[in-house]
Amino acid sequence: MKEYSKLEGIYKDSPLVVVGNGPSLSDVPVELFEKYPTMACNSVYASGYFKDNTPDWYVIEGLGHLKTDEERKARMPYIKKVAKNNGATLVNRRVAQHFQHLKEVYFIDYINEKGQHYNSFQFNPFDFYGTGACVTYAMLQFAHFLTEGPVLLVGIDHSFKGKDWHFFTDEEAGFESMPIQEYQKFRMRVDPKFEEVAKVFEMTDRKLINLTPKSVAYMFTAGEYKEWI
Repeated sequence: MKEYSKLEGIYKDSPLVVVGNGPSLSDVPVELFEKYPTMACNSVYASGYFKDNTPDWYVIEGLGHLKTDEERKARMPYIKKVAKNNGATLVNRRVAQHFQHLKEVYFIDYINEKGQHYNSFQFNPFDFYGTGACVTYAMLQFAHFLTEGPVLLVGIDHSFKGKDWHFFTDEEAGFESMPIQEYQKFRMRVDPKFEEVAKVFEMTDRKLINLTPKSVAYMFTAGEYKEWI
């Protein structure tokens, strides 16, 4: 496994696709995933494309997604599949004992040995990353570290549509989705973090482009799939 320092800028100027779990993910042209490296999270294995095709980076940083044996075991086969396909998984260090036997797993955290929480964007996220109550905020720190090229966002609807805010149903993922009342509180926490990310990319002269159609993540520059395929 590569050392963290050797991972910085490994994709050079190549675009990196960061995959959210919004409802629009099901409509992303697969050519985008086939053309560029990808970073996806949590229950993405329930997606039509990612059921059979793994991302280059699979991220499960939230303890809430790993707190029970059932939830951990549900993700173990996919972590193994990611590694078999020459990808890697990022897992919260505080549950490392459950994943140390697996190949190509990087243990990450936002709390250092002194108990200090990192709450802002971190430029060396493999040391410690900033927490923002949203895995996308974490993924964008790792994406900024891994490539100097454009970071392309998909599945970042950032809205609650119908009865769900994910592309999958509760039954498909095997876990309950966030209720709409909690989602409203989630937006209040996450929007300022997304604004921070957008500012960091701008100040470091990096491109961060949201390809998600009709996304309400107003803080990100909007783009279209046809520009990148």
